[in-house]
Amino acid sequence: MVLTDTIYVEYGGNIGSSSPSQRRAAYMIAEKQMTRHIGTFLPITTVTGTYPWPLQQRTFVTEHGYLRSIDDVTVYSQDCDCDCDLDSADGCGFIHSDSYGYIIVRQVDGCVSSCGCHLHAPYQFRLTYTAGLGSGTCYQPDILAGLTIAAEIALMEMIDPGYNEGVGDVGIQSFSNQGYSENRVKLKRTAFGTSARANYVAQLVNGYRHYRALKLGY
Repeated sequence: MVLTDTIYVEYGGNIGSSSPSQRRAAYMIAEKQMTRHIGTFLPITTVTGTYPWPLQQRTFVTEHGYLRSIDDVTVYSQDCDCDCDLDSADGCGFIHSDSYGYIIVRQVDGCVSSCGCHLHAPYQFRLTYTAGLGSGTCYQPDILAGLTIAAEIALMEMIDPGYNEGVGDVGIQSFSNQGYSENRVKLKRTAFGTSARANYVAQLVNGYRHYRALKLGY
């Protein structure tokens, strides 16, 4: 976890009457929101997942950008008895674009059945890769400031919902009270929410975000 009480307070976070466990939860929520918005982890993290085999040029878009390495590729195909069991075979991968998370995967081992099971592409593959911004980037002031605001929004929803602009930190574009009214610019829906503060967090860290294709090759 990137945020600590020290960093949170240094960047203007309001602790209020919160407990340590509430703050840890808020820091985790903020970090998960940041991961969704940027498209990668903040600390360098290794993940494993199983995916459909990509067709055409075997190009695959990982769930996270800022790839550091491809650690393992295992390819699954129908076995040579042409039943519904799967054989596993060694595979490999090449990073096509580390920032965007594009890779190319290949099968490097395994039989080709005479009954036709393997005449087409494999069924799926298990991929282990490492991705993330790393400490040199995730401790930049704009990211820490954004995390602090996002964490404060989450924390205040726990201990003092009236502190935020609206319940659930909903975005408010029009306001009127005792003869005073205001209309604000249209707010965007972000991973941090729809409020003005949530939109500000997104603006702070948009420079780290890479807009990737949803899928390539299948």
